[in-house]
Amino acid sequence: MTRQPYTGATGRCLSLQDTLSLPDHWLAQPKMDGMYATVCTDYSGRITGCFSRSGRRVDSDIVGVELGVPGLVLAGELSAHTQAGLDSRQRAGCDTLQVFDCLAYNVTDLNGLGYSARRHTLMQLAMNPEFDPGRRPLKRTTQGRFVRRIPRGWSRCPVVPQVNIRRLPGVYANWLESGAEGAVLVHPDKAAGKRQSKKKVKVSDTLGCRVEQVSSRIACLLVMDEGEFSGLQFTVQSKAWAAALSPGDLVDVTHNGWYTHCYPQPRFPRITRIRVDLQ
Repeated sequence: MTRQPYTGATGRCLSLQDTLSLPDHWLAQPKMDGMYATVCTDYSGRITGCFSRSGRRVDSDIVGVELGVPGLVLAGELSAHTQAGLDSRQRAGCDTLQVFDCLAYNVTDLNGLGYSARRHTLMQLAMNPEFDPGRRPLKRTTQGRFVRRIPRGWSRCPVVPQVNIRRLPGVYANWLESGAEGAVLVHPDKAAGKRQSKKKVKVSDTLGCRVEQVSSRIACLLVMDEGEFSGLQFTVQSKAWAAALSPGDLVDVTHNGWYTHCYPQPRFPRITRIRVDLQ
């Protein structure tokens, strides 16, 4: 498969309030938590390759899934690498690809089309009732027991839902509760990979922390806020703040939620302010 343009969201994260300034024709989708990946099918419609954003082949059991569409290239979030992705894989018992874009169909390149046209093609293919991989729901193990068979069709590649941007405030909380890490805003007319074609909306929060140690690259911080994570230590990149930081300084740290699988850690922490008023 030839290298495909990156069709995920880029740029700085927006707040929910920022979305009010965007035009009404923008669209919104849940930002699933996983690893960006593209998959391709052969002449029979079977997935033969899964690739990372850099083009590296990824070892995943999504390879072999039968979609019934030849020459198809899909982009989405693979249930891998992140905490939420790995949890999703454990619940399902297999990898899934949360699909949000269709880059080729029947060996026809769709990258030059606007997103709405690509989405229309994707929905037509994913909702095709004529295709059935022909697998019975149960299989017999070597011990003679019947167990649920891992699905091999489009249920392994569900398409992410989509709403008009004006409906985002009403569904955003539900998306977060269902495991999304935020939302993606999509321009309906821009081609794949174009600048400003997609924007991110993520939950952000602020922690009050004390600097324990600092070097030219990283700082070790201690959470001072009262609550569940009080006293927690974590590290953060400090290149931009190294010259101004000293042990004992109080700082504000912005983050996008928490990793809680093993040892709690803030997601994507970054120092935003030195609290000279509290020194």
